[in-house]
Amino acid sequence: MLKTQWPHCGLIGLPLKPYIQSASEIAAVLQAELEQAVQAHLDTSARVKGYDDILSACTYANSANATFKAEGMEAVAWRDAVWTYCYGVLAAAQAGTRQIPTEAELISELKLQCPLVW
Repeated sequence: MLKTQWPHCGLIGLPLKPYIQSASEIAAVLQAELEQAVQAHLDTSARVKGYDDILSACTYANSANATFKAEGMEAVAWRDAVWTYCYGVLAAAQAGTRQIPTEAELISELKLQCPLVW
């Protein structure tokens, strides 16, 4: 068992396992963090339009109300465009054809490439 010194916690005895052990684990962690940022962007943007989140907005695509249905269909199309762009960026980064963006950089790109128009 290894012991470590944590700031403000004193010396504690806990088994230590490295958080990340391989390049694939690093890639998975980075991808998960970027996906969470994109999901938060989608949800926050839907809230600006008066919906609980993007999922809520998308459910209106099947509404009998023509106005709600149109907004729901636009939300679905926008969500699809955002995720398609996001996964394209991730694939390019994994292929080494571009740098891995920070969360802020990816969200800025999404706002330019996939603007909220509904």
